[in-house]
Amino acid sequence: MHFDGKFSIKCRQFELKPFIFITFWILISRENTTLCVYLILTIMQTLSNKKPILILVICSQLIILGCSTSGPSDQTKSKAKEQTTIVVACSDEIPEKDEKAMVTPHPYGGWYCPDNLKGFPPIDIQDLDEIEVIEGRLPTQEEAQSGRSLIYIDPEKHPNAKTLNLALPKVATYYNEFTEKEELVIVIQAIVVEQDSVVGFRYANGGNGSARWNEIEFLDDLSVKSLGDRPFVSRNLEINATPEKVWRMLTSLEFERELMTSLGSDAFLPKAWQRHAKVAYPYTSDSKENVGEVTAAWEGVYAQMDYTIDGENYVQKFFIEQNPDRKSSILHLVSGPYLEDFKEHDRNWANYHELLRTLSERRQKGDPSLMEEIIKN
Repeated sequence: MHFDGKFSIKCRQFELKPFIFITFWILISRENTTLCVYLILTIMQTLSNKKPILILVICSQLIILGCSTSGPSDQTKSKAKEQTTIVVACSDEIPEKDEKAMVTPHPYGGWYCPDNLKGFPPIDIQDLDEIEVIEGRLPTQEEAQSGRSLIYIDPEKHPNAKTLNLALPKVATYYNEFTEKEELVIVIQAIVVEQDSVVGFRYANGGNGSARWNEIEFLDDLSVKSLGDRPFVSRNLEINATPEKVWRMLTSLEFERELMTSLGSDAFLPKAWQRHAKVAYPYTSDSKENVGEVTAAWEGVYAQMDYTIDGENYVQKFFIEQNPDRKSSILHLVSGPYLEDFKEHDRNWANYHELLRTLSERRQKGDPSLMEEIIKN
């Protein structure tokens, strides 16, 4: 193309190639196969008639047509699917569920603490009347640390925050991404802060957590009753040994056989205490081994093993609390729920606890005979 006093266009075949290529690329990217075929046939005809100027006109029209008639690209469709809405509650009425709501951590605290067995010990879901909660108002900072509530909201920072009109405590299910299971929780707090509807809960098996409203599913009273009694073995044991010594004895294979036998089973410990490592503890009255996996292992502090047996979720938790003297510890143990033979399991875990304490204290003292036993094992 050039300007020489009169506007004229000179078309040569080599000058058309880039323009034709661009047209093809646009139509193909728009998945418009029909127009691509039409373009090829038109080019063949116009070149044979030695009228290349028509190619420019036709290509321009096809580009416009292709862009206007094609649907959204896959990328656009993908982005549309990703666009979600956070559940909000603008009053004290119960907010509607939004199954497509975005699940992102809220910024108000009370997050996943399965090891908080001291603040929130395990409890049977049939014993909700034993749980105290703060009703009709937001908790003070002290109350949020008392076990009756969980999340403290500063009224100066969030003057419009308020509670939801919900009778508490209330049993619900919650998908735990760490254990990868639907777990039973007991909601003890439900609040609206800014544009978030948030609940605070205690796990039935001990510990606490919180979630957005759309992440939980409440159970009605009849459903809770149909689940029956679900008691947990819960024991706290003073041990005259440091958390490091207790952890070493708890996770070591040196006395695996003796410890597992105290539970009435030839179960086994994981060879490496890491997430998804296989482990087995007894649950049934016939001492049948049941294989589960490690879902948490925080060295020297906390270990958790989860199982699914006949559709039921079971757990063992070991939390080692260091005493102020730094020379002794308290071992918090949770195991269950046991739907039958609870007393037998409780007795077995008492035996396990005593043996673990004896071995840990002997290790703390540097008992030479213990070292001999370790060598033998």
